[in-house]
Amino acid sequence: MCRGIIFLIRTIWSPTSHPEAVEAKELEEGMDRIHKRLQAFAEQGIRSLLIKDFVKSRKHEWEDACYIPDLTDRNQVERVVGNFVSRQGEELNGGVVFREFAPLEHAAVHPKSGMPLSNEYRLFFLHHRLLTAAAYWDELEYSGQELPDLKRFTEAAGRIASPFFTMDIAKTTAGDWLVIEIGDGGVSGLPAHCVADDFYRKLKARL
Repeated sequence: MCRGIIFLIRTIWSPTSHPEAVEAKELEEGMDRIHKRLQAFAEQGIRSLLIKDFVKSRKHEWEDACYIPDLTDRNQVERVVGNFVSRQGEELNGGVVFREFAPLEHAAVHPKSGMPLSNEYRLFFLHHRLLTAAAYWDELEYSGQELPDLKRFTEAAGRIASPFFTMDIAKTTAGDWLVIEIGDGGVSGLPAHCVADDFYRKLKARL
């Protein structure tokens, strides 16, 4: 498996060993490349980042291993990336992905991790058709909330090269709805707001 650092679609650091065995010199050289690439994005107005691997994040370790408030702060970047890589260990899947942080409408704070929660929904697609849509956060009360018009999201789903996937959408502080992540339907969690029996009944009917 290729392991590396990905920014959007570009590999900017590829350690030659497994993450738990990355030597300090190797990590330092990788960080030099990362900082050079991040500065280019800073010039485009991108300020804050989230990091994850190809499958999972450590979002419940928000400040330590997920969120980078200022990508121009070298110490900040190295601390968060270093924590993420070391804590993922053998579970690091594919590499580390840098994503632009989008300011989302604030709804609450996670009671355990302190992570900011927003109005977010998870859409499941099978063969590019919407299977179900469910409120994402178990810790939020969604009563009175309405899903946005999903037409543009279902149209976008037709361009995803996967038969079974999730699309997480959220509301920004500007009031717009955007896609914040596409995931593998086989490993994406089913939100508690989604009735499992109904979900699997729909899934079976489509197969």
